[in-house]
Amino acid sequence: MTTARTVTPGKGWETVLAFLDRGTILVVGPAGSGKSTLARWLLGQLDRGLERVALVDCDPGQTGVGVPGCLGLAMTGPWQAPAALWFVGSTSPPGRLLPMVVGAARLAERARQRGAQAVLLDTSGLVDGAAGHLLQVHLAQATGVDQVVSLQRDHELEPLLGLLAGDGRRVDRLTASPAARVRSAAERRRHRRDRFAAHLLGAKVRLVSPRRIFAADWSVAQPADLPQGRVLGLLDGEGYCLGLGLVEAVHADRVEVLTPVADVPVVRLQTADFRLDPEGRELADDEPYVRPAYLPEPEPA
Repeated sequence: MTTARTVTPGKGWETVLAFLDRGTILVVGPAGSGKSTLARWLLGQLDRGLERVALVDCDPGQTGVGVPGCLGLAMTGPWQAPAALWFVGSTSPPGRLLPMVVGAARLAERARQRGAQAVLLDTSGLVDGAAGHLLQVHLAQATGVDQVVSLQRDHELEPLLGLLAGDGRRVDRLTASPAARVRSAAERRRHRRDRFAAHLLGAKVRLVSPRRIFAADWSVAQPADLPQGRVLGLLDGEGYCLGLGLVEAVHADRVEVLTPVADVPVVRLQTADFRLDPEGRELADDEPYVRPAYLPEPEPA
């Protein structure tokens, strides 16, 4: 991904610099508007005048920080390596709005605790309709957004921007570049696969108690919730995500989880709404999971 310091600014981007300051800044725009490029350019400008800036990547599907299925916090340029992750459990915000809002708030607060003078939130492309408005407005409220920088093509964000401005925030409006485009579904899948594969590289089996695995509704997961390849978020005592794992085998007293998280205490695990193979490919519900050849066959359940 292009780093913030090498991004060529779009038309009118410099106009927001006179008002850009420390605090919490929300970058909002529809999918394919160039929003993430704008966010990293703004980070580069802020980084020149402040001691520490942070990025909270709020797109669990096309994240540039960490791994899909999570929100990511980055605190050093080029703002790609995660300083913290929050497990959402889906690559699409609908159905996971509450974890999205809570996660963004927790990551923004962690950034401030670590000395960030400016926190920039790069939101998902869900901006339309009731779900988009619900997500963006509550995200802005929960994270304490002071300023909104928006990208739009033809005033399509005005209903949302009116809501965001209603709490007294400054709202800057920029026009999306004609060169910006929406990624195809295949491109989005490739992006996720590359991220998943990089995250799972070198993963090993870890044994966990089934009593520590929870479904999305926070009930203890049942065997039917844990097919091979089901993605799990491995969480620490504060609720932050240490990394992902894949269900390998389920026994009465333990679950085999393929994960890159090793030798770190895991307090609980939570199920995602999708499955992967060890190479990072997303699996349909009826697709078989192929156990890696380097792993021994599981013991009988």
